[in-house]
Amino acid sequence: MKIAMLGFGNIGTGFYNEIKTNYKDIEVAKVLVRDIKKTRAIESEKLTADFDEILRDASIGTIVDVTAGEASVKYITGALSASKNVITANKMAVSLAGGELIDIAREKGVNFYFEASVGGGIPVINLFNENVKPHRIDKVVGILNGTTNYILTKMADDGIEFSDALKLAQQKGFAEPDPTFDITGLDSAYKTTILKDLLFNYKCGAEDIFCQGIDKITRADLAYAKSIGYQIKLVGYIQNNASGLDIGVRPIFLPSDHPLAGVKNEYNAIYIEGSPIGEIMLYGRGAGAKPTTASLIADLLRLKRGETNMFNNAYEHSRLKKQQMPEELKSQSNYFRFTVLDVPGVISKITAAFEKYNISISSMKQDISNSNEPVNVIFTTHESKCSKIPKMIEEIKKNKFIISEPVWFKIGI
Repeated sequence: MKIAMLGFGNIGTGFYNEIKTNYKDIEVAKVLVRDIKKTRAIESEKLTADFDEILRDASIGTIVDVTAGEASVKYITGALSASKNVITANKMAVSLAGGELIDIAREKGVNFYFEASVGGGIPVINLFNENVKPHRIDKVVGILNGTTNYILTKMADDGIEFSDALKLAQQKGFAEPDPTFDITGLDSAYKTTILKDLLFNYKCGAEDIFCQGIDKITRADLAYAKSIGYQIKLVGYIQNNASGLDIGVRPIFLPSDHPLAGVKNEYNAIYIEGSPIGEIMLYGRGAGAKPTTASLIADLLRLKRGETNMFNNAYEHSRLKKQQMPEELKSQSNYFRFTVLDVPGVISKITAAFEKYNISISSMKQDISNSNEPVNVIFTTHESKCSKIPKMIEEIKKNKFIISEPVWFKIGI
C-alpha cells in the first residue's frame, strides 16, 4: 500500500516514524512540504513541494493530511477529485467543509476519513457515527482541547498563574509557540461544530457560535470554584432543546462530582446524555503527536482492510432540521468577578445594575484590601436570562472604579 503525506511537522513526523517502524507493508512514497531543502528525518527523495506531483502518481491511492489551517480544504478537495482516498487530522477543514468533502468522496467513489480531527486518540467520530447518532441526543459536553485542560489543571492543582501554566504546556509540547488558537477556544469551537454536524441537521460554523477562552481565568477564579465544590473546565457543548440547539464553547463551573470535573492534564473527554442510551463518557489523551497518530493509523487500517465508505455516511443525520435556540430563551446561573478600586459605593453601584436587569444575586464575596488598592468582588447569581447580561456588564464597566475587564462564567451545564 502506497500513500502520500501532506505536511511533516510534529504530528507528521510521529505518524511517519510509526508507519516506518511498525507497518512494513505500507510505504510513504511522497511527503508534501513547503521547503524541500530543510533538514528533516526522512529521505530527501520522498519530499516534494509540488502537490500535483502527488496527484499525478497513479500508484498512490491514499493521502494523509496533517497540515494546519484553511488551506487544507483545497488539498483535500484536489485529492478527492483526483479519486484518491483522504485521511485528515485537520479539524478546521472538516468543520468548514465536511459535508462538501463527503459529497466529493461519494461522487468519486473514494473515502474521506477524519477520526483524528476530534479527541486525539479517542475514537470519537467512529463511535458517534455508529453508536451515538441513531439515538435521541439531548446533550453533548466535551473537554476537547488538551492544551487548555493542561493549563487549567496546573493552575488549579499547583496554584500557578496562567502565564506560568502556559509556559509549562509549551515546554511539554502541548501548546504551540503561538497558543492563540487553543486558549481563545477556537480549536474547541471547530471540534464542537464537527460533533454537531454528525448529530443534527443545522448549518453553523465555529464563527457562528458563542466562544469564550481561558485567558482571563486567574487563580482567584479557580480557588473560589473549589471553595464551593466546583472545577472550572473549558468545554464545548451542544444542548438539544424543544426550542432549538444551544451550542458554544466556554469555561464552565462544573460540580466536582460531574464526570468531566476529574478530567485532568492533556486528557480529553466527551460526556453524552440521550435516550435510550442514558449517560456515557469517552475519555483519552487529546494533546500530543501520539494520540493523533493513533487515530490517523486507525483510519488508514480501515482502508487497508477494505472497510470503505464508513464515514461517507457520517452526515446522514435526521432530516428534521434544527435551529439555534433564541437568545432570549436561554437562562443560566452565573459567576462574575469584578476587579475594582476599593472606594465607597462600589458594591451598591454593582448591585444596582444587577437589580436593574433583573439578575438575582445568590452570593457575594469581597477580598480584604487597603483603601484605593485593587480588590476582587465576586458575585454568583440564580438562574437568569442570558440576553440581559452583556448589557449589564457594559453598564457596570462605565464606572471609573472598574480597572479591568469583568469576568463572566457559566455555572453548571
